[in-house]
Amino acid sequence: MYASAPTGAAQGITFGHRTPKPASFARRDTDVKSFIIEHLEEILSDWEAFAGTLSPAADTMDVAALRDHAKQMLETIARDIQTSQSSSEQDLKSRGLAAGQDPNSAASAHGALRQQVGFDLNQLVAEFRALRASVLRIWLSKKGYGDGPTAYEIARFNEAIDQALSESVATYSVELGRARDTFIGILGHDLRSPLSAVWGAVEILAKSTGEAPRSNAYKAANRSLAAMTTMIRDLLDYTRTRLGKGIPIAPEAANLEEACRACVAEMSLAHPQSTFVFSCKGAMDATFDRARLQQVISNLLGNAVQHGEAGSNVQLHAAVEGGAITLEVTNRGPVIAQDQLQSIFDPLVQGVVEDPSRQRSTSLGLGLFIAREIVIAHGGAITVSSSKARGTTFAVRFPKEREAVPA
Repeated sequence: MYASAPTGAAQGITFGHRTPKPASFARRDTDVKSFIIEHLEEILSDWEAFAGTLSPAADTMDVAALRDHAKQMLETIARDIQTSQSSSEQDLKSRGLAAGQDPNSAASAHGALRQQVGFDLNQLVAEFRALRASVLRIWLSKKGYGDGPTAYEIARFNEAIDQALSESVATYSVELGRARDTFIGILGHDLRSPLSAVWGAVEILAKSTGEAPRSNAYKAANRSLAAMTTMIRDLLDYTRTRLGKGIPIAPEAANLEEACRACVAEMSLAHPQSTFVFSCKGAMDATFDRARLQQVISNLLGNAVQHGEAGSNVQLHAAVEGGAITLEVTNRGPVIAQDQLQSIFDPLVQGVVEDPSRQRSTSLGLGLFIAREIVIAHGGAITVSSSKARGTTFAVRFPKEREAVPA
């Protein structure tokens, strides 16, 4: 997709003050702006195609999310190239130190959003490298190269890209730091309640002689320890995926209906106030990691209970059609804002519902993230849709047969 540009430009080496300003500066810079605007769609198509390869964050992103602020950034770059600048300004910009960096620019917003949807820093930088290569490829194929003005314009384009990259990385880093601090704060909050319950149960067990108080204390401690065990397991899974190792699975012959019914029975006991409706279609025998798949189903059912309307049904539908397994969990409740659907599977990103009266819950938000990673390990994908007419549906689809992923 991206052809190699001439040495120097492709590596992001700016020409800076080494390249003399051409006599036809104003005319040529206007030409540069016109060139970028004229070929905007071609450049954006290249950007979209490359961004779509940056898994796993890009796997569920639509065209609008993949392109994000690319159009606005290119328009800003085109305007920047047209403005005059001194040699000192040029040198500072080439090193990402330009004065007056805008924290609200399109590049800054792009850095923040890419962090929220799960891009890592290398992927963010790769987008700009690919953008540079794409524009230069198109430029050189249309304009040729070798003359002074063209070299000057390439230098100006490189400087503008470096400026956008600097702004984007800066806001990405700020958002990353904020997410890390939030993660630590929520972890402490979530651990405090079960630890307090265990401490209280220990006190009762130590001081009480009655059978009933001791039994109740034991049950409370057991529930709290189970909650902390689940939290620690999710944290370990999250850490493994962040290290690029993925979640290992051990598929074996199993019955999908039995796995679903086991999850429904467990969730019914945990949430007696909710009604779970299960349906299935097709031959339910397949090859999958039953324990991990039940973790996916439980996470999705738990999410539906947490965010659904009180007293409404939570529907689970399973189907085996040909070589694919499909699972759908649907609940009625506030509609998830469309601009939040792309980031809903990422930790610490609390989905904003279109109902200001509902408060956000305090949670690590690892349930949906772990569910997505398990589905990916099965060679599948998970998507979400939300509307007033149909409610919110999480749809899982993966191959019926799957080999184990090594630990």
